[in-house]
Amino acid sequence: GLDFGWDSANTSSDMTNMGLLFQDWRAAVNSEAKNSSQKDLILTAAVHFSPDLNSVSFPVDSIRSNLNWVHVNAYDYHAPGWSNYTGASAALYDPSSNASTDYGIGAWIGRGLSASKLVLGLPFYGYAWRLKNPNDNGIGAPATGPAAIAIKGGGAIRYYRIKSYVQSYGAAIMYNA
Repeated sequence: GLDFGWDSANTSSDMTNMGLLFQDWRAAVNSEAKNSSQKDLILTAAVHFSPDLNSVSFPVDSIRSNLNWVHVNAYDYHAPGWSNYTGASAALYDPSSNASTDYGIGAWIGRGLSASKLVLGLPFYGYAWRLKNPNDNGIGAPATGPAAIAIKGGGAIRYYRIKSYVQSYGAAIMYNA
């Protein structure tokens, strides 16, 4: 099969072209299968947690008609480099905003994409923030960027490092698992 990923698609023209590409893919796959002894290739795409991205929308009709399923990237809602406060990077539900898995999956289904075509993508990493005040350490706490514990740029920490840190220090840190 083929899996499509276009992280920088963010204009109406990009989304229109993406929908046309999915149509062309499906036509080519159907033609190949018809003219050979091969089965149809599986066509998938990695997509934003919600069908709406900034001021544009993914081509839901083309996705519904031409792809076998989509991998919904239900993560990176918040990260140390993007805001001056802490936040859950993979919130299942967030009553204070639309940046959550519950909202995104509901939006895809609400736009007409069957739940059977949605594959939920979850992270095996978390983020660590440098807090302005270590005593204020919950969701929404003021922060100044990535914490020093994060070896990689942007504050990302792999799951095994989070688990090891918690086991070593018995510390409660914000993480996704």
